[in-house]
Amino acid sequence: LESRIYRRIRPKELLDQRWMKKGKEDNSPNIMSMIQHFNHVTRWVQTEVLNVSNLKRRAETLQKMISMAAAFRQLNNFNGVIEILAGLSTTAVRRLTNTWAQVDEASKTQLHDLEALM
Repeated sequence: LESRIYRRIRPKELLDQRWMKKGKEDNSPNIMSMIQHFNHVTRWVQTEVLNVSNLKRRAETLQKMISMAAAFRQLNNFNGVIEILAGLSTTAVRRLTNTWAQVDEASKTQLHDLEALM
């Protein structure tokens, strides 16, 4: 999906940072689509973690998200990596100190390595 959106971006959409100016939907529709997709995935990651009420299952969800980001890295899907990292870096997720304490060290190391890469 992301590659289809990415391939539709035309060079003229990048000129003069049109996606940040008035008329951005008309001048940079594919960049705007890419931004919307990024935000959607980021919100999905956050929602998936926060909707789990059980502490152990929430920690497992975090580990699964970290694992997914690592898989994206192996596929050279850096946009996918940063989408997941953005979702895990939101205040609502970061403040789950009891949950993060339950995440295994291997996952924490993997997360730290991905954050350092990005």
